[in-house]
Amino acid sequence: MVKSKDSKVYQLIVIPDMDNTVFRVIRINGKSTLKKLAEFILESIDFDNDHMYLFNMDNNYYGGVNTYSLIPREENPKDESVKTTLDKLNLKKGQLFQFWFDFGDDWFFTISVEKIENDDSYKQPVVIDSEGNLSQYGEMDDEWDDEDF
Repeated sequence: MVKSKDSKVYQLIVIPDMDNTVFRVIRINGKSTLKKLAEFILESIDFDNDHMYLFNMDNNYYGGVNTYSLIPREENPKDESVKTTLDKLNLKKGQLFQFWFDFGDDWFFTISVEKIENDDSYKQPVVIDSEGNLSQYGEMDDEWDDEDF
């Protein structure tokens, strides 16, 4: 397979701030959007994608100029996470940025850029290493029943 200098793959370590024994190592193509990254992070930890989220590239949850957010069920073309790709962010090895999911329950994740490689073999994101699990709704996960609505 011929490798393209235009195709980058980012290896990211995703760690929830409340439990640093849990992590996911993700490889994702640079042409993927922040929306795709958010969806894959949530899928990799078995969370429902049913809340707003925010990425902050300034390593600061509550401020900064490089913030990208989205309400998942509202495909608003003005939302930067829908059209911003990882390549457009000019990420650097060792860079840290934040993912804040569910502004009520406040799930905070730190993302570290572990590697950046030229590689066109990753069309879809993959988890290459993981440790531990999280429970999105705590004890309610076991008790939750769709018939309750």
